[in-house]
Amino acid sequence: MTDRIGWKVACGLALDEEGFDYSVLTYWRTRLRNSHRPERIFEAVRSVIEATGVLKGKTRRALDSTLLDDAVATQDTITQLVAAIRRVRRIVPGAREVTLVAHDYDAAGKPLIAWDDEVARGELVNALVTDALRRLDACAEVEHPESASAIGLLALVAGQDVELSDDGRWRIVRGVAKDRIISVLGTFVFLGRG
Repeated sequence: MTDRIGWKVACGLALDEEGFDYSVLTYWRTRLRNSHRPERIFEAVRSVIEATGVLKGKTRRALDSTLLDDAVATQDTITQLVAAIRRVRRIVPGAREVTLVAHDYDAAGKPLIAWDDEVARGELVNALVTDALRRLDACAEVEHPESASAIGLLALVAGQDVELSDDGRWRIVRGVAKDRIISVLGTFVFLGRG
């Protein structure tokens, strides 16, 4: 995993840091499976799902994240966009001066919307990508390596899971981008089962 950007991001490493050997994942998964609480990752994911109401009324269980795919894909994209925008605002000089409208990036937590409303989620995705693109346009010329890394990560996250629809709005792509940046939630679901 030394050459995969997605794993570096999921682990909170900088893009130029050395990665880790793939055997770490196998070791971690085996320890989890042999522990006294092998289902702890699913318990944590279940509590997040219950708290957000994203799968309200759906109780089927699967051996992987297939049933969660659409809901998790949307929240995953939203979470990564918000985190990447916050990082650029924190690290890049002058980045806070760009006017953004999708979310209060100084507020803790995720955007406040009706998560069970598909239209509201779609509007939020469009607004977040628009904010990310505004931020990228305003910060195109940075020289400090940490700032450039934050800008590069925002560009990757903003472009990996979205597409411009026929009506000119950004929406979640149906499918998975090659070398996709993986979220911590997606990584835990994948590693816990699979």
